[in-house]
Amino acid sequence: LSKYDNLIENKNKRIKILEQMAEELYKEWFVRFRFPGYASVKLQPSKFGNIPKNFSLYSMSEVIEYYIGGGWGQDDESADYPTGAFVIRGTDFPKIESGNWQTCQYRFHKNSNYKSRVLAPYDIILEVSGGTQEQPVGRTLIVTPEMLENMGNTVICASFCKQIRCNREKVSPIYFYYWMQFLYDTRVIDTYQLQSTGIINFQFEYFLRKGAILIPPKPLMENFEKVIITIYKQKDTLARANDNLIKQRDMLLPRLMSGKLEVK
Repeated sequence: LSKYDNLIENKNKRIKILEQMAEELYKEWFVRFRFPGYASVKLQPSKFGNIPKNFSLYSMSEVIEYYIGGGWGQDDESADYPTGAFVIRGTDFPKIESGNWQTCQYRFHKNSNYKSRVLAPYDIILEVSGGTQEQPVGRTLIVTPEMLENMGNTVICASFCKQIRCNREKVSPIYFYYWMQFLYDTRVIDTYQLQSTGIINFQFEYFLRKGAILIPPKPLMENFEKVIITIYKQKDTLARANDNLIKQRDMLLPRLMSGKLEVK
């Protein structure tokens, strides 16, 4: 089984490198502002410090087209809960990003709840409840087409999360995702948290009203999106291979434990 573990670990390292490449590109273009052609663009002051003159500031309410809280459903199928779907929780985010979807629960949901919450490609999942001082809420996951395909295209987010759909005329969902990651990594996201009874919750309505996003020119944002989608496809190919390796390894383990398969 060590052969499988080594292959899985190797692919996880390659996925991590691809993730770091994407994050570094975002920071280079949209944090350090060294995007293609940056030398000819002057800076101007803003609430985020000096920003390029051809960038714009929008409120979150202007760029988020649709949002809804997640669901949880129930364990068993019934007349009231006939629709099966995987449920993504905040705790699943790190595993999913490395290609392991096995931690996601498969549950049954009311038709109306499912139809209003079924995830589409490039939706964003935002964790809004259950954070701690060490791990604040506000973590995000971007839903890729490959991720949905691997889970049978029947997926919703859990009740401690929000499903977000961007207005693509104003912002690329991929750019929006990295902006949210940046807010989280720099702890700016803490501004929108509220702690009560030991649990930290995200004030989403307040975030919609007061949160802001820096939007680059559309051609630049689209260029960034194209590069990142290429990286995502490489990630998802590795993730799918890892998923198959994990299944093969887990099938062999019981046979080894029972002695039906010899180790040579």
